[in-house]
Amino acid sequence: MGLMGVLGDMVLEYGGQANGIMPQFLKNREIAYEGLTSMTIVETMARAQDCHVRAR
Repeated sequence: MGLMGVLGDMVLEYGGQANGIMPQFLKNREIAYEGLTSMTIVETMARAQDCHVRAR
């Protein structure tokens, strides 16, 4: 588990919501974290960045 997985676990442990955004090419190469509140798979990294900006 990477840093983002550890962070997601801590957020959930303390009652928060952990929402992930991952580009498809990374999902094809890595194991997506299953324990999140939600996971959005997007086409490109640019699209993932757009989602992060709108979430703020």
